Amino acid sequence: MKKRFIISTVAFACLLSSCGKTSLNASLGSSFRMMPNQKVDMAKTDLKINGFEVVEDSRCPEETNCIWEGQVVASFIINDAQVKMNTQSAKDTLGYTFKILSVSPVKTNADIPWSDYIIELLITK
Repeated sequence: MKKRFIISTVAFACLLSSCGKTSLNASLGSSFRMMPNQKVDMAKTDLKINGFEVVEDSRCPEETNCIWEGQVVASFIINDAQVKMNTQSAKDTLGYTFKILSVSPVKTNADIPWSDYIIELLITK
């Protein structure tokens, strides 16, 4: 009984901490959310995304009035190539169109740790 409790506790902790979420399978035309160090294999394509790094986050902080909404610029490693994208426009490269749909968390006046970013991405042919 005690062994079952320990296994259940470890499994629950793993679930909460996104254990095993270092790789994700996604499909063209369906958006997906990824974390900075997450690897993504695109089904029925040769595309492999090996994570991203946010290189700029100039979004207007929450509860602030800004003239411009700002943008996020992220650098992705796709098939061993570095590809920069931003939230303002789609990027056509490698025979596909990449579009950042959203970035979380919401920008505040506090710094966001790089590991907290999650990007929702849409890839089409």
